[in-house]
Amino acid sequence: MPIDVVTADGRALTLTERVGVGAQGGVFRVAGSSLLAKLIIGADDTSPTARKLDRMVRHSRAPRTVKLLGGTGAETPPRAAWPLVRIATRDGSVVGFLMTDLTAWYHSFDVFFSPRSRHAAFPGITWALAVAAARDLSALVADLHAENYVIGDLKAGNLWLDTAGRVAISDADSFQFTDGEAFFACRVRSDGYIAPELTASPDRLPDEHTDTFALGVLVHQLLMCGAHPFAGVGPDGDYRGLDDNAARRRTRLLDPASVRVAPGTPPLSALPRPVRDLLKRCFDPGRGGPRSRPTAREWFDTLSACAAPRALKRCSVIATHCYPSDIPWCPWCDVRKIGVDCFPQ
Repeated sequence: MPIDVVTADGRALTLTERVGVGAQGGVFRVAGSSLLAKLIIGADDTSPTARKLDRMVRHSRAPRTVKLLGGTGAETPPRAAWPLVRIATRDGSVVGFLMTDLTAWYHSFDVFFSPRSRHAAFPGITWALAVAAARDLSALVADLHAENYVIGDLKAGNLWLDTAGRVAISDADSFQFTDGEAFFACRVRSDGYIAPELTASPDRLPDEHTDTFALGVLVHQLLMCGAHPFAGVGPDGDYRGLDDNAARRRTRLLDPASVRVAPGTPPLSALPRPVRDLLKRCFDPGRGGPRSRPTAREWFDTLSACAAPRALKRCSVIATHCYPSDIPWCPWCDVRKIGVDCFPQ
């Protein structure tokens, strides 16, 4: 059923097919436009959400934000589905915004993390694309932090990847930031990406350090064919979820005996040693606490070195198998022997 809305300057628009739905609202196509529209549940024209969207629309025109968001040409696709224009239903009972349709350039991370859909969307790719994606994600997070945005709900479901390894983010309306005297909090959480300090204190607000915890989880997933670092059942058969495992530091990276992972999970040896070291510090920062986690910029520097041509080696047996040059054997061939080919020809 079509939905009639108006923009902040009075233009009438019609929303047609719903193409996405989440905890905060629905995403719709806009008749006669290449943009998408998001309507936010429980937010009307007088709500804090409306004020937040107005601020973000204003930010979208600032030179520093324009540079941050990219999308200036065919070679630089947009880096975020940013609120461009605020909209509302005619009675003002529901607000939302217009944004760029990232699917014109990207596939979702969820597609990349699924072996079946990954091969269809990214045919013939190698592990080098995963390294490039992890590096670009780190750059995006670092750039957002430099502009004093906390992502808050950093997860696979709001991230996008193209065939060149470039990354973009959606759900920007949930970002946390301060604009003048106004503070706009993020209270959205997503299972599997919640830092232990947020699990322990549910009312605590996110910060850059909780973002970098989620970044570490995503880097692991990118480089390990979608495998979550906290997936696995305890040796006693106990399993209460990914976030509980994270809170209890149950991961192969810290203690190989703490979990049993699913057959076909790539070996930790597939990760470059510098990446393993950063992941360990991310998930167990020690006495320094969350502030000791690697920053997004530190992730970018490390992954840039891992993405250099001299740091990668091509398998002599299967052309699409690529791995760190300091490993004497192909880890993807080892996984393939048990029936899982992460990067088939």
